[in-house]
Amino acid sequence: MFDSNLEAVRTRYPVLAGEISRTENPIRLFPSQTGPLTGEIPTTSGPMLLHSRYDPIREAERETDSILEEGSSVLILLGMGLGYVVRELVRNRRDRFYDLLVVERDLGLFRAALESVDLTEAFRDERIHFAVGDNPSSVLETARKILPGIMSSRLHFYRTRTAGSLNGAYYDRVTEEIHHLVEHTAAEFQLMIQSGPQLQENLWRNLPHILGQTGVIEVENLLADVPAFVVAAGPSLNGNLHQLAHVGDSGVVLCVDTSYRLLKKAGIDPHFVIATDPTELNERHFQDLSFTGDPILAFDPEVYHTIPTLVPWRRLVMNLETCATTRWFEQEFGPWGVVEKGGSVANTAFSLARILGCDPIVFVGLDLAYDPKGGASHAGGTALARPFESIAPGAASVTMDRHAATNNRLEENLVWIPAALGGQVPTSRIMALYIRKFQQEVALCGRHVIDSTEGGALIPGTEVLTLGHSIEAYCSKNREVRQRLREKVREPQQIDSTRFKNAINSVAQSLLRAGELAEFGLSLTDQLTPHLSQGAALRDDPTWIRMEETFNTIYRDPLVKVGVEQALFSAIYFFCQKEPPDAVGERLKKYWVFFEKSRTTCADFHRLTTTVGQVSVPVAR
Repeated sequence: MFDSNLEAVRTRYPVLAGEISRTENPIRLFPSQTGPLTGEIPTTSGPMLLHSRYDPIREAERETDSILEEGSSVLILLGMGLGYVVRELVRNRRDRFYDLLVVERDLGLFRAALESVDLTEAFRDERIHFAVGDNPSSVLETARKILPGIMSSRLHFYRTRTAGSLNGAYYDRVTEEIHHLVEHTAAEFQLMIQSGPQLQENLWRNLPHILGQTGVIEVENLLADVPAFVVAAGPSLNGNLHQLAHVGDSGVVLCVDTSYRLLKKAGIDPHFVIATDPTELNERHFQDLSFTGDPILAFDPEVYHTIPTLVPWRRLVMNLETCATTRWFEQEFGPWGVVEKGGSVANTAFSLARILGCDPIVFVGLDLAYDPKGGASHAGGTALARPFESIAPGAASVTMDRHAATNNRLEENLVWIPAALGGQVPTSRIMALYIRKFQQEVALCGRHVIDSTEGGALIPGTEVLTLGHSIEAYCSKNREVRQRLREKVREPQQIDSTRFKNAINSVAQSLLRAGELAEFGLSLTDQLTPHLSQGAALRDDPTWIRMEETFNTIYRDPLVKVGVEQALFSAIYFFCQKEPPDAVGERLKKYWVFFEKSRTTCADFHRLTTTVGQVSVPVAR
């Protein structure tokens, strides 16, 4: 049994199979009264029985009865014992879950399971995943692979009977990490549902403005000996902003677009202004400004499309790997290189500082929290600052007043977290996700990261110093930063305009065909609607099959993805929600929504891409 199990593991997890071959079994295995093996594991308080002495298979049947309700879900099993629960889930409960992730910390216990129970069926099922060993990062990596299933169904955690006693703290940590991952992904999905069409429009309208421009790939490690000052727009910035004037050319100042107006008013000329936000509110940061000085506009293609035309500075393109469109841009017209965008523009500025090779990296104005005494969400004088009153200790929410961009008040739910200067401060749930993202990046970046915000939330892993001390310690000599940047970040280079137009035309034609197919798909849904009473049998109807084929033709067309992937996100997300096999009415509605959204969206972006293909671009001679 062990050999067949190990061979099945080796097929999908060759590294794990090698580790198991070198691992000893610490379990005392012995037959239960009904025959199947059970076992005892040594603990500090004596042997612990892993399964029933009488009938471990029947025990697993009872245990799995309580795990899953009817309907599809994603199950994360924490601890596997000798594998009886896994075997029962696979053999007799497979219709109850979509994906299964089995997490087992103990390599020795996993080996014992391979010696005790036939798990080959589980190892061969592509929708059943194993994360074995003391490695939370590996668990998260595996969880990311099943995120589509998690986000389109119910997530269910189940801790096996002995897992809490053996490795409870480990499974607590894994559970927390996966919850954070899901929460962060849910926030990204909500953004895509709300802003997908705007993001897609920005990508296409910005394409002519990134062609031939310098990309981050060309400035990698350009400033390896230079300290970076990442300037966000938190309220603490009003207290120490003036000190940035002492940085000069001894460091590189990367300010987010929200804070640029304040720096300019203070007479500080940053080296970079970072712009990534996709909504029209972003334009307010640049309105009524005279664009003097010599900063570089560093932006990604999702930024609101008026920004690159409004700002006359040299440009640095930070491409993304987030969707088919940006990957196609990189392949056809790049390379520019990519950045990890993160949740906020400050995350992107931190990414750029790391690409430049800067060390140390100093945060300024990165509060990511609200002052309990009251104040504003952002630094005073910025376009997005919302005033609020004092916040009582432990309060669950705060009312944010209007800001310059909207007349709406905002009720913000709060969580309380450690403060950079001691004690606790309130923050929003979304900023708590940003903090966690910064914490992860700081831990992995291999740089000395300093928080000189002088207020706000504690970002674990950073050294807390005043801005004055950071400047004094690291900005004692001129490093000629502007000159280095002038030599690398150049005026746009010429491109092959014929190749550009042909590439854009191929996308436009695919969108035209997809729109026509969507019209046909709608007619098929109309034909099927009167026959919903047939139930699951309707799925075998030739018209239903043609409808599925039409959907697949649109959905799998790579150039349709290039053209409208983000704009169609809400329809795809709705389509991917799991429903019972006999709920044909629900499934038919999802097809209708997809075809209707595809019909209008493909028509809109056919017109837009056709227009973009006619725009003048830097022409190769």
